[in-house]
Amino acid sequence: MSVYNTLELITLCPRCENVSPVEVEFRFGHMNLDTYRLGDDLRWIGVGHSLPRERPPNGDYDGEGYAECLTCHKDFWMMIYVRKDIIASATVDHTKVGYIH
Repeated sequence: MSVYNTLELITLCPRCENVSPVEVEFRFGHMNLDTYRLGDDLRWIGVGHSLPRERPPNGDYDGEGYAECLTCHKDFWMMIYVRKDIIASATVDHTKVGYIH
């Protein structure tokens, strides 16, 4: 079983251009199947899997996440930006292609 966290947000799907809620799976911070929203404090350390192994300098980290649109059921990648331990923003990563055609 793969361990990850989830970021819930509303975004524009790059595949169908519909605005809808998405759950973005990401594999950084303390991975414990936790659910976050923009503005939440990200836990870095805990029992189990953590990536990076220690809190990054100043609590700043840029990492990728994977999402699937609830409307068109196509997937896409997002970049998630953590600043001072807070999930500050997330943007669609147009450089990375999804798996579902």
